[in-house]
Amino acid sequence: MSELTKDSGVRKRLIDAGLKELLEHGPDDFSLRRVASMAQVSCATPYRHFKDKDELVRAVISQIRENWILLTQEIKGIFQGGTKELVTELSVAAVRFWIAGDNFAPFLSLGELSEFDTPVIEAIGEYCENSSLEDVKRGDIETSVLALVYGAVTLILSKRCESDVAVKTLRSQINRVLS
Repeated sequence: MSELTKDSGVRKRLIDAGLKELLEHGPDDFSLRRVASMAQVSCATPYRHFKDKDELVRAVISQIRENWILLTQEIKGIFQGGTKELVTELSVAAVRFWIAGDNFAPFLSLGELSEFDTPVIEAIGEYCENSSLEDVKRGDIETSVLALVYGAVTLILSKRCESDVAVKTLRSQINRVLS
């Protein structure tokens, strides 16, 4: 195995361990020592791959973004053509994605959060074009669907609603908005 392959394998293990650390301990208690331990490397190894803790966190966030992009591409491949189902499934995926990683949300600025809305907004745009809906209606639909997504996430994370119930309600409410 070449040195480059070994280094990229260690870097990937550090990023994967960093994601686990972030999900388990959140941003305030993030520990490079625990990351190194999970990745089964010495405490000095993270500093050979990342300048500091912040750079590792940025690499973890980059991995989160890549995971989101891959997930949305998969969903778009299944539900092609800007259908109601595409809008609904991307919205449900957004809720589940945020619930799975609620501890990494504080690392993202509000501007970065909007990039996670993009696939849903694009699907709504396709749906509106296919349905010949004017821009005003499109704006209303975007606002309504995003409010439903954020509301579902908030209810689940605040333990006011079980995720199954929130997702079922989200599906039915998006269907009403798109009808």
